Amino acid sequence: MPLEDILTTIRNRAEETAKEILDDANLRAKRRVDAVRAEAQERAAGILSVAETEAAKIEAAAKTRAAAKQRQAILREKQLLIEGVFAKAGEALASMPPGEYRELILESLARSAEGSETVVLGPEDRERLGPDFEVELNKRLSSQGRGGAVKVEFAGSSLGGGYILRSGGVSLNSTFPALVKRFEDELEIEVAKTLFGEGE
Repeated sequence: MPLEDILTTIRNRAEETAKEILDDANLRAKRRVDAVRAEAQERAAGILSVAETEAAKIEAAAKTRAAAKQRQAILREKQLLIEGVFAKAGEALASMPPGEYRELILESLARSAEGSETVVLGPEDRERLGPDFEVELNKRLSSQGRGGAVKVEFAGSSLGGGYILRSGGVSLNSTFPALVKRFEDELEIEVAKTLFGEGE
């Protein structure tokens, strides 16, 4: 075999071997790329799934917080409305015409006084109840068979209407603000039912 043929044969085999090596390397590289791509897609899907789960949790928490804030806001508004009802009741009591106010105070004291207490009134009541208020009160108490020796005093500042009845070390606070607060505590549920139809 001439030298030229031997060199050609060697060259051909070298090229075939190089091609086989290159094809094998390409195949391995493709497999590796495919494997890495699949792994990356799997990881991306996992990351996306985790992100979606976290987003769902955040959204659910945000909705819960928003619902709680909404409930709180509604409760605040309802409470303000209820307080407004009782405030208006207090204003209505305080702005009674003098004749009605005097009769209300006389009747209330005629029911609650024993006849020897001290009645404390606001300074504005001096004129509103009239100069003969103490005499009239004691007359009513005497006609009911009770002492008839109630003393009337006027406080240095307004009581907001109504009175404080003192006997010994005990005081009965029947001022309008105290009465309205007492009624608010007792009737708040009933007022809420009337205003908002709750609890039915």
